[in-house]
Amino acid sequence: MGPPGSNSPIIEVENLRYRYDDGTEALSGVDFRLQPGETIALLGPNGSGKTTFALHLNAILSGKGTIRVGDIVIRDGVIGKDELIRLRRTVGLVVQDSDNQLSCLRYWRMWPSDRPIKGSRRSNACTAPKRR
Repeated sequence: MGPPGSNSPIIEVENLRYRYDDGTEALSGVDFRLQPGETIALLGPNGSGKTTFALHLNAILSGKGTIRVGDIVIRDGVIGKDELIRLRRTVGLVVQDSDNQLSCLRYWRMWPSDRPIKGSRRSNACTAPKRR
C-alpha cells in the first residue's frame, strides 16, 4: 500500500491459479486490483470460484501466482509467519450466511509449534445459532 493519496492498489492479484485436490480447477489466471476508495462485489453462480478467491486473500488457501495486500506479498502460496499474522489482521472474511456460523470463539494456533496466546482459553462449548 502506498502513501496516502497514491494510486497504489490496496490489494493486487496476478495470475492466481488454484486446483483442488480432486483435480477441479477453481481459479485459472485471475488478475485483480482494488484501488483505495473502490467498492467491489464478487458475483457469480455457485461453484464459480468466489469463495476460493476470497480465501486466498488471507492465505487460508494457497495457490500459484502473486497476491499483494499493502506491503505483504504472497508468491506461489509462500508467506512468512510474521507476514501471515499481519495479513490476517488486515484481511477479514465474513461468511455469506451467518446462520451457518458457530457462535463462539475458537482457540487455534497459526502453526503447530506455536504456544497458546497469553490469556486465551480453549473453548469446546460451541453452540449452533438459534433457528428463527
